[in-house]
Amino acid sequence: RAISQVSIAESDALDLELLLGQWAGWECRFSGSSGRPAPVDAADLPPSFAEWGVQLWGYEAYCTCKRGPPLALQETRILPAEACGVEQLATEKQTREFATPVGGTGAALLQWESQGLRIVVDAIAGAAAIEDAPSRWRVRSQLQRKEDGGVAHVQTRLWRERRVDSEPWSSEMEANRLDGRSVTQAVAAKCFVDDRIAEEGRGGSVDEDEARIVDCAGFFSIRRLRDAAGEREDFALTFSDGARRTSLHVQLDGRGALEDVKLAHKDGGQN
Repeated sequence: RAISQVSIAESDALDLELLLGQWAGWECRFSGSSGRPAPVDAADLPPSFAEWGVQLWGYEAYCTCKRGPPLALQETRILPAEACGVEQLATEKQTREFATPVGGTGAALLQWESQGLRIVVDAIAGAAAIEDAPSRWRVRSQLQRKEDGGVAHVQTRLWRERRVDSEPWSSEMEANRLDGRSVTQAVAAKCFVDDRIAEEGRGGSVDEDEARIVDCAGFFSIRRLRDAAGEREDFALTFSDGARRTSLHVQLDGRGALEDVKLAHKDGGQN
């Protein structure tokens, strides 16, 4: 049963409860057409992590979103630390503005941008609660149109976030004294990618001649879709938290131009 389906061609009222406020969670990156998770950049790891072969698959992250127009979303990536460094964590911040988001109950499309051969899609979908707090998936996919009219996946970033109290984190970050204990308490969940998931994820390029699903541990898959005549390709990305399944579908016209973006949000966690 579909909970919500959102299309840039047919917009509904935005679900502000899903968008606004303060959120804490994990940010993970999936690269290329294989859908495999990519580890945290080596430059962001403490030196001893490389020495001991420690590999991380996600960043703890904080996000706050304020009502517009435009809708302003401030992202804070929390860099890994060790020893005394966890008492004053380093962060990277950026603010993104979305002028024309559309949405419905449980889902929202923030951006669908097509510039030349480049397509960028930002979306948000509701997820099962974490520690009794509302939670959501946030996704940012970068695609590349091919000259023959198809589309290739460049990378996708996924955030799994829960709503948090704003005061402790806001004051700590303003004073540049964000403490690891308060971060762990706010995030309240392990990273949704770990060594086992990264190892078991079945990688490999998507076959040019058939639309083949590439799956990572059951919660993330990439699919290229061809029409019956083989004249066009669409792109579909699916992820699940075990209770709900969300599919992001980028639809191109016969010339390979961006035609529509749809976000379908359904009960059931199987891809």
